[in-house]
Amino acid sequence: MEDIIAAGFGLAMFAVMFGLFAFLILNQRKKTAARIAACEARGWKYTAVKKGFHLEGDSNGVPWTLKLIVSSSNAQSSGSPTTVWETPVAPSEEIVLFGPKLPPILTQLNLGGSVVQMVLKYLLGDDARDIVNVKEVHSAGSSSFNELFTVLATTSERANELIDSEVESTVLKAKERFKTAPVVLRWRDKLQVRLMVGTWSPEDIEALVTLGVEVAERSGRPLGGQAGPMLRIDF
Repeated sequence: MEDIIAAGFGLAMFAVMFGLFAFLILNQRKKTAARIAACEARGWKYTAVKKGFHLEGDSNGVPWTLKLIVSSSNAQSSGSPTTVWETPVAPSEEIVLFGPKLPPILTQLNLGGSVVQMVLKYLLGDDARDIVNVKEVHSAGSSSFNELFTVLATTSERANELIDSEVESTVLKAKERFKTAPVVLRWRDKLQVRLMVGTWSPEDIEALVTLGVEVAERSGRPLGGQAGPMLRIDF
């Protein structure tokens, strides 16, 4: 009798676990389908990739791509998502980089040093290895902005041109929305906005696109693209 009860209990637990697993899969598929439909309705090209997706779009004449990738390791099987929005801009060797506030000691060290490079690689990926000849700029943005962000640039003039009051306001709202500071890099022929989180919902994607477009419009008109409807949402 006890064996029958134990077997029945085991079958019931299996049924519950199977049902929960099936529910999670179905729910994830519904969210993915809703995301694809929302992106395509906005005229964005959606491509599913392993552990993420890619998007291509055009907003206000700003052509852009967005890549969401979940990286994983043996120690972190669930993975860590990163979202990168990027647009082409007029080439320039001047660098403007701002992101999460770094400890003051780091900004005083050699940018080619291993410790600083490790931090920059976390923020920028492979682009970090070529970041040299920049200095910390305190004059770009308000005092409250500089309390939350570290600004690195080849010249303070270029940093001040990019970080005006409107960009600052949009970046601060994005930080509040995503609970993490965006990383913005303007260098060579591209402008990037990175988030160390995944923008899975259409609303989060649109918020990042809006941020990128507003920063790009103050970075010099991007190359190519036709004017399209401006994407605006309240963060």
